[in-house]
Amino acid sequence: MVSVTRYDALIRTKFPINCDAHLAKSIFRTLIHKLLTDIQMEEQQYVETSYNLICLLAVCDYKR
Repeated sequence: MVSVTRYDALIRTKFPINCDAHLAKSIFRTLIHKLLTDIQMEEQQYVETSYNLICLLAVCDYKR
């Protein structure tokens, strides 16, 4: 909520006309960026977990 208030003040100063439209656009872009970042982090964790599992299976198979 603090970031939205901060954005509001910055947008109203920079774009006194149509500030609500600019504010909505800015908030939308921020939310989309966060969503995409979260998805990328989940994919990276999946890849790391899969790699670790493959390495573990290879070590277990090697010790047989």
